[in-house]
Amino acid sequence: MTKNRFKQPKVIFLDNFSARANYLCYLAQTLAQGNFQSNNFVVLPYLAPNTSQTIYFPDLPYPKKFWQILKKSPDLSAGIPFPHLAQTLAGALMPQTDLSLKLKTITDFWQKNSDRFWQKLKTRQLLQKEIGKIRTIKVLITQFGPGSSFNLIPNGKKLTVFLTMRVDQKDQEILRHLIYLFILIKRGKPGSSKEKWQQMRTLVNFICEELSLPDPKSSSPLTPKIVLASKLFLEKLGLGNKKNLAVKNNQIYLGERKISLRLSLNEELILRELIKLGGAILSHDRIAEILWKEKAADKFSLWGQTKLVQRVREKLAKEGASLYLIQTVYGRGYTLLE
Repeated sequence: MTKNRFKQPKVIFLDNFSARANYLCYLAQTLAQGNFQSNNFVVLPYLAPNTSQTIYFPDLPYPKKFWQILKKSPDLSAGIPFPHLAQTLAGALMPQTDLSLKLKTITDFWQKNSDRFWQKLKTRQLLQKEIGKIRTIKVLITQFGPGSSFNLIPNGKKLTVFLTMRVDQKDQEILRHLIYLFILIKRGKPGSSKEKWQQMRTLVNFICEELSLPDPKSSSPLTPKIVLASKLFLEKLGLGNKKNLAVKNNQIYLGERKISLRLSLNEELILRELIKLGGAILSHDRIAEILWKEKAADKFSLWGQTKLVQRVREKLAKEGASLYLIQTVYGRGYTLLE
């Protein structure tokens, strides 16, 4: 019989102000490069607990020097030190928030539940190869950023994982985050593909059910109000995307650039109507009239409208637009975020 050589990674919880200052540098650099935005996250100057696809980035008086240093700095992950001056500037701006209580509760939870967690994975022979690739998992509790994030750092033949958890996350969520991590190592990053993210969530939920982990509270969808708040905040930071849609000489432009979307007739009709309305709501009834004319009452289909608008969003995204440029107004229709 082959001896099981599985060795679980070491998990370390960090209570380190300088690590949080470094993480703020990472968030700022990632924002400045547009990476969060291109992956369809919205960026807010406040915490939006239990709301999907949000990044909390504190609204602080960042000096120009701070952004200049990050622009010149090589692309770094959250677990690798940024230039000392950038960390110093970030640390001087950050509020001295006491996170010791949260650190204690999550550490206590891990100590009580970790052995059972590892044993269940081992007994069911789940993700053993992926777990075996990790040497250390460093967990940073932070007041900002996304709900959680992972950065994989090569460490010899294995990996060091830098995992962040925001303070509003429940302690037991660390187990679910670890399952996400192991599947991420197994399958790679889904990127901006909603289909791949959904496949990952389905697999995570299946494994969590196998381990009898509690179901997470369902997250709230983004609203037009939140998306608009993000747009205004990014503009305040000097990071806004001012590429609005317009029709000039019967051609569709994104900012100053003419774009070729290869839209179907119905897709182009709906997009042009949204542009013409300039931020007003295009109702489901009006869409039905545009698509099906006198047969609108018989052919009316919310599902058909949803799929059509999603195709337009995806084609716009390939041209550099945000997937949130066309906003769903639940129960009413769609609007273009100006």
